Amino acid sequence: MDIMNITINKRGIEDCGSFSFPVRFGTYHQVESRDFVLHFTPSWRLIYAQSKERWWPDPNEWIKIGLSGTPVYYSSLFYGDMASLFGQHYIPIPRILSFELFNENPFLDLKLMGFLKKLEKLDELFGNNSEFIEIKNGLLRWKRFYDLELSKILKARVTILPPDSFICDYQVLPVIISTGCTKNCGFCEVKDGTEFALRSDEEIKKQVLQLRGVLDKELDQFRGIFLGTLDALKAPEDKIFYSIRLGKKLLPRIKNFFLFGSPEALLEKDMTFFRALNRLKVNIYINIGLESMDEKTLYLIKKPFLKNRLKEIWEYCTNINKNFDRIEISLNILMNRNFPRTHLETLLYFLKNEGAFPKGPIFLSPFREPIDRKFFETAKIIKRATKRPIKPYTLVPL
Repeated sequence: MDIMNITINKRGIEDCGSFSFPVRFGTYHQVESRDFVLHFTPSWRLIYAQSKERWWPDPNEWIKIGLSGTPVYYSSLFYGDMASLFGQHYIPIPRILSFELFNENPFLDLKLMGFLKKLEKLDELFGNNSEFIEIKNGLLRWKRFYDLELSKILKARVTILPPDSFICDYQVLPVIISTGCTKNCGFCEVKDGTEFALRSDEEIKKQVLQLRGVLDKELDQFRGIFLGTLDALKAPEDKIFYSIRLGKKLLPRIKNFFLFGSPEALLEKDMTFFRALNRLKVNIYINIGLESMDEKTLYLIKKPFLKNRLKEIWEYCTNINKNFDRIEISLNILMNRNFPRTHLETLLYFLKNEGAFPKGPIFLSPFREPIDRKFFETAKIIKRATKRPIKPYTLVPL
C-alpha cells in the first residue's frame, strides 16, 4: 500500500463546543496515502476516514466511526444553512436511517459503499509489512471489541446518543444505569420494547472499571459520559448521584454528563434535586423527549402525554435553565410537514413568549421525512422566534 505519511500524536482541541469546521479532540494519529486520510486513536482505533479520490464530495465531509464501530456520514449538504442556523458544518447521517433522512442518500453511492468495505478490511490493506504491524494489530484488536467485548461490558443495546453530545462530537463513554423505557411510545424508532429496569451500584461500578480498563489509552478522546439508556432521569436520585460521582472519581478528566429524560421523569424531580445536581461541579445536559407542545400532535403520534401539563413542563425546563449554571435542559421537537398546523403554532407561541433567554437548545428531529429545503425553511421560522440555540437531531448511534 502506498503510504505517503504517518503522523503520530497530533493534538486536537480541548474544549467542547459548536464548530463550523471539522475538529478533533485529544491526541490522535493521522495516516495519509494517495487515496485516503485516516485518523486513529493512540491505540489505533479508527475514528475518522475520508477518501482523497475525485468522487469524494467535499473536503469537509468525513466518515465517523463510533465506539460501537458504526459508521456515520458527516454531510456538508446545505452548508450555508447549517452554519448560519445551527453553527455547525455538517449533518450527521446514520447509516441505519439514511434512507428516510436524505433524498440524496450518501449510503446509496456505490463508490462510498466500496470505500466503507475497504475500511472494514483495513487490516488486510496494511498487509504483513512490519512497518505497519502496530496499526494492523490495533485494527484487529478493535474488531474484537466491536464484535464481542462491548456488548458483554454494557449488557444493553445503546441505540442512540443524546443530541446534546454533539458538542463533544459524540465522543462520550456509555455508562448504563437503567435499561428499557417507561412508555415505549408508538412513534419511537429506537425503543427496545423492554420494561424500565435499574442497574445495581455494583453493576454500574463494574461496567465503568471494565470500560476504563479496555479504553485506557483511548480516554484522552472522550469529553463526556452518557448515563444511559433512554430515560436515565427516571432513575432514583441516589442512583444518578452515585453514577456521576463514580464517573468523576474513576474518570476525573471528564466534566460533561449527558442523559435522556421523559417529561414525566422531569416533573418527578423537584428543585432540591437540581440544586444538589448543580453542586456536583460538572456540566449536566438533560435531553427531554417532548416532541410537541400540541396535544393533537402528541395524540396523532401515539405518545402518552400529561394532559394539560405541557405548559407546566415547558416553564419548569425554562426555570431550571435560568437558575442553574451547571445544568442545561434541551427539548426534542419532531418535524413533519403533515403534522397538524397547531404543532408549529404552539411551539412558536411558547418560544415567542418566554423572553430573551438563550440557554437550552431546541433539537429538531425529522420524523419519517427527509431533511430538505422545507426542513430548513421551517427551521428558519423557529430560529426567528427565539434566541435559544436551534439544532438538528438525526439519532446518532454509539
